[in-house]
Amino acid sequence: MSVYSQTRQELRHDIARVCDPNFQTGVAGVCGAGTVVVNLTGWQFGDDHYNDALEVFDYSGTGIGKSAKPTDWVNTTHVLTFVPAETFTAADLIELHWLATVTEYNAAINRAILEIQREALVYTTDESIVLDSLLTNGMFDSAYTVGWTLVAGGGGTATADTTYKVSGAQSCKVTSAAANTAVLSQAIANYPKYREKTVNLKAKVWCATASRVRICLTDGVTTTYSDYHDGGGWDELTIDSFTVDDTPTSLTVSLRTETGGILVCYWDSVTLTGDHIYEYDLATSFLYINKVELESGTGIDQRDIYDHYIPFEYWKPLRESTKRIQFKNWTPIAGRRIRIHGLAVQAELTADTTTCAIFPEYIIHQACSYVHAARMFGGAYAEAHAKAYEYHKKEAMIAKLQAVYSLPLGSKRVER
Repeated sequence: MSVYSQTRQELRHDIARVCDPNFQTGVAGVCGAGTVVVNLTGWQFGDDHYNDALEVFDYSGTGIGKSAKPTDWVNTTHVLTFVPAETFTAADLIELHWLATVTEYNAAINRAILEIQREALVYTTDESIVLDSLLTNGMFDSAYTVGWTLVAGGGGTATADTTYKVSGAQSCKVTSAAANTAVLSQAIANYPKYREKTVNLKAKVWCATASRVRICLTDGVTTTYSDYHDGGGWDELTIDSFTVDDTPTSLTVSLRTETGGILVCYWDSVTLTGDHIYEYDLATSFLYINKVELESGTGIDQRDIYDHYIPFEYWKPLRESTKRIQFKNWTPIAGRRIRIHGLAVQAELTADTTTCAIFPEYIIHQACSYVHAARMFGGAYAEAHAKAYEYHKKEAMIAKLQAVYSLPLGSKRVER
């Protein structure tokens, strides 16, 4: 994993503390339309002290993302008034800025990332590739909407779950409603190429109720169902040796909750394996690959154990418009995952919870330089901002030396 990992919110607060001596955070107390009682002793300043502040922003809690301009402060009651008349939520965390807005700080962070992202590559791994599997997102490492479609009557839902899982970060929790079915399905787009081929479908499922959950595979001509889950916790459902018709009209996998009342189940590690596949799409963020490992096995107790090293001579990146990895002189083992190690560009931060793996000292000083640069050509404090700009630019250049990541020995470039 990366040495550094700071969220956008953490970086923004660090930058604001360096740039703005008046920056403060607090806890919302009693809230009204356009008012909030701030529950923090550090806010004990005289009346009207915050009238000229630029922004009060809700950064954590029910009202997250709400923003307003302070207009009045009463110290005896700790009541802050602001416009527009947003209603914050009691116990939410708020931040108050005088020098720059949240939007400007966030933009400065992303600009700092873009400035260095091709030099300060970040370590990354990808465990999403299942060997010989025809499915997209069969491990549900992404939201179910990637690759899958839910058809559920009466308000049935599908959500990510981190409590019940076989491997990876999460499983897919499916909740049926009333007496309705809940079917999570995926259609294989290039199904004609598998006509007269034999495929195998496997899926891990957790459910406390027996005889309600099963899997299904159809080619539009023949439809086959697995046995039902026995209700004993995690179980593997299988459809083995399904031969696709010579004139298929589809090839569709379905994870089914049948009728019979509200039911909750958890799906994970779904694979549809066929003939050996020697090329796989890579995550678009990869710039270099330096190591590939193979999962120990496909059993529940073998998932997430990568104890087999695949030698360098057996794989190579394909520098095509779509980044891919190709295996040669090595036969993929159906159903097992591979873990790819490499270097990637740090993506821009799109939410307060997204993280940055670049040396934070560089991001902080570089972003600070942008904030001061925007204010050093006019206003009462233009000279002070110009000096601050020069200072932070110099510190950013020093920090950049530590931020740049050297390529590990044997790294193979992915891009053209």
